[in-house]
Amino acid sequence: MSRLAAAQLSKKYKLLVATAISFLLSLAIAVLCFVVAPNWQAGAVSLLLGIVGLLIGWIVGVALTPYSPEEKYQFSTYTKAIGVFATGYVAAKIDRIFEYLASPDNIFVSNTQTGLRLLIFIASAFLALITVFTHRQYIQRDEFERVRREYPTGARASLELTAHDVEIKADRSDRSASPP
Repeated sequence: MSRLAAAQLSKKYKLLVATAISFLLSLAIAVLCFVVAPNWQAGAVSLLLGIVGLLIGWIVGVALTPYSPEEKYQFSTYTKAIGVFATGYVAAKIDRIFEYLASPDNIFVSNTQTGLRLLIFIASAFLALITVFTHRQYIQRDEFERVRREYPTGARASLELTAHDVEIKADRSDRSASPP
C-alpha cells in the first residue's frame, strides 16, 4: 500500500472514529438529560435545549468551513455582523457575568437543574461545532486533492478554490488546449 493510500485510509478511520465518538457523546448527553431530571417533562426540556445547542453548533461549524469562495464571502459578512453584536454585548455585560458566577446564588448552586441545562446546551453546541468543522475540513480537502490528481491543470489552482471550481477550470483548460 502506498503512503498516499495509507494516509487516506488513516484519514477515513479518523473520521469514522470522530463520528462514533460524536454519536456516543450525543447519546450520553441525551441520557444525561433524563437521568438528572426530576421528571420526564424536565428531561424533555433539557433534551430540547441540547438539540437547540446542536443546531446552533451545526450552524457555526458550517459558517466556519465554507465550501466555495461565494460561501466564504457570504459567511464572512454574517460572522462579522454577529461577531460585532456578540462582542459588544459580552463586553458590556462581562463584569456582571463574573460577579454573578462568583456569587453564592449562581445557577450552578441555587438551581442545579438550570445549571445542568446550560451545560448540556454548551456541550451540545461545541460537540456539533467540532463534528461539523472536522468533517467539512477533511472531506473538502480530500475532494480537492482527488481532483488535483485527476486534473493536472487544476493543480495550479490555489487551495482556496473548492474541488468543484478546480474541476471546472481543469475542464476548460483541457478544452482550450485541444483543437475544436
